[in-house]
Amino acid sequence: AEVRTDAAGGAEFTARLAPATAWTARLGAAGGGLSGESAYLCYTPDKKDWSVSIAPNGYFQHQGQGWLPLGGFYANWVGDVSAEGEAGRKLTSFVETTDAQKTAWFKFLAEQGVTALRFMLRAHRPNGMEPMDIGGKVNPELYAEALHLMDLARPFGIRFLLVLHEDYTKPMYFNHDARSRFCLPRWEGLDLDALPPFQRRFVRDGKLLESIDQKYTDPDAIACQDLYAREIVGLLKHNPQVFAYELENEMVAVPASWVNHANEVIRSVDRATPICMSHGGGGLHTGDPWFWRTRSNVDFYTYHLYPGGTTSPETDYGLLTDVLTRYGRMAGRCFLGECAGDEFWNWGDEAERRRMARDLIWFSLVNGNPGCFFWNNRGYEVAEFRQARAIAEAAGVANWTGRKAPIAVLVGHPLDDDRWFRSPAGEAASRLMSRYARHYLQQGADFDFAWSADGYQATSDLSNFAPVAAPRRPIAPSEGFEALTLTRADGGAGLTYLRNAAGVKKVVTPGQSPRTMYLREIAPRSLKLALGLDPGRYQLSVTDLVSGERRECEADASGTIELGESNHDFAILWTRR
Repeated sequence: AEVRTDAAGGAEFTARLAPATAWTARLGAAGGGLSGESAYLCYTPDKKDWSVSIAPNGYFQHQGQGWLPLGGFYANWVGDVSAEGEAGRKLTSFVETTDAQKTAWFKFLAEQGVTALRFMLRAHRPNGMEPMDIGGKVNPELYAEALHLMDLARPFGIRFLLVLHEDYTKPMYFNHDARSRFCLPRWEGLDLDALPPFQRRFVRDGKLLESIDQKYTDPDAIACQDLYAREIVGLLKHNPQVFAYELENEMVAVPASWVNHANEVIRSVDRATPICMSHGGGGLHTGDPWFWRTRSNVDFYTYHLYPGGTTSPETDYGLLTDVLTRYGRMAGRCFLGECAGDEFWNWGDEAERRRMARDLIWFSLVNGNPGCFFWNNRGYEVAEFRQARAIAEAAGVANWTGRKAPIAVLVGHPLDDDRWFRSPAGEAASRLMSRYARHYLQQGADFDFAWSADGYQATSDLSNFAPVAAPRRPIAPSEGFEALTLTRADGGAGLTYLRNAAGVKKVVTPGQSPRTMYLREIAPRSLKLALGLDPGRYQLSVTDLVSGERRECEADASGTIELGESNHDFAILWTRR
């Protein structure tokens, strides 16, 4: 900064940011026993030097090369990495942490293979939740702090999915506490009488919505949301740390008309950055991805899935993940936006929690989903991304077009809304979908969920359990294991996930709010693989996902491979020689 003083002792500052190293800065001044600090100065790029688009194969791409968003979490909380094995157990709001703490957390995440974080534009303060939308206007101080957080992630190559609108009952258009405590102070000194009537109602007059669902229908609330969205997107549209926007976290009973309108508002400012939406943690039961991919203008959809209340004695969490991500493959451009064991659930040992993490990541990747996001997890669960990213990138999976399965289970149903899977018929259908998935995983068979029979050799449906014979079983496992394979369209390469699945067990979490979930059991079994690949000779790279050991072998297209007795999970990258 350059300082000029006048004859009266006043001073003027001229500051120049160095955007290559910092996007935000504060100026401090001291003299005569006094000191002070300016508000944040923020840099806004005028062009975007890193961005993604969605390729025809459904994956994200940067400059023509596939890119996988892996990680997610809740970037609003910064994890502590002070001790070995303790990473992620202690979480602190990003506005309450030092730059050193933020940097240490980003470094840890990058070392585990994390490429992207999910950041809701708000802040946890000691006295409540501060919103970015303060009534049709961006909260300037919070914007600066959010920009600084993203700035600190730059050296680690970590990008962000930004959740723009506030969720549940938190918006200031409904929440009197948020309005009075956090929003009104940010309007201090401004002429509230000059605001347009729709904005004056909420900011000056405090005439808030009577019910939270009106945020999707009330013209004044929508007009304010639009003002805010145009401003925040205008500030962020050239930010290279932003790979996509999410409308709102876990929307409840949102009409498609609001979604389509909100997306068009964003696109009026930024037509390039992809936009998604999400629903709560019940998977298909909370929101139907097919409905939203066919009835709305979102670029992609992110589902949320937690084990409590969704699993059953027949359907463990991993199997349910396969059902959801396989359905998402049918819907196109979908991936897990939240999943895994919440960090507040004090249950399970490291090995068990790692198994959950592996199922979530690998069923996502091998079902052709273009990414995978967790909710907050312990460091050793986060570490499961490291091998997955290395193997997926070595294969170039995000550049593949997957081969269509020869058979399908038809899942067509009414689309009057996105809640069919909550109906008795929908619940029965989801149970059958899990049963089909188990059947074909045990065979290592290739099948799709599909809306129509076009292009398939044979199909089943959800009227009863009547699986057709599988003509293609790329890698069929021996008893006690399940296999899922993603085959490249030309048949020359593929990626297989093998998991040990000896049964299903019931787990009840301890504490005042116990949750019941069903997880897979493991047991040592002799692992023998029967190959059913296109003619040729194949090189197979087999990675033990528990020990990290990797072995290389060759086999004919219809050969067999014996891996000995194990209760571990494996990833196999195979290529035709």
